[in-house]
Amino acid sequence: MARFIALLFAVLTVGAAALTYYNVGMEETHFDDPTSVRSGSHGGGLGSGGYSPGK
Repeated sequence: MARFIALLFAVLTVGAAALTYYNVGMEETHFDDPTSVRSGSHGGGLGSGGYSPGK
C-alpha cells in the first residue's frame, strides 16, 4: 500500500511539473508598453523628482 501511494505521488508530481512547464491552463500573459504604465511617476520635465505632494 505504501508503495502504491509513493508511486501515485511520483506520477502526480511529474504530471504537475509537465503541466507547469507547458503552461497548460495558464492565462496568456503580456506586458503593456512601459511608458504608458504610471507615466506620471518618472521624470520627463524640469524639477520632476518622482514625488508629488498631493493636494
